[in-house]
Amino acid sequence: MQRFKDELDTMKFICTDFWSAVYKKTN
Repeated sequence: MQRFKDELDTMKFICTDFWSAVYKKTN
C-alpha cells in the first residue's frame, strides 16, 4: 500500500506544479 501512497503524493505534487504553471500563464 505504501507504493500507492507514494504515487499519489507524486501525482499531487505534479498536479500542483502543473496548475501553478497554468495559473501563472493565464494571469
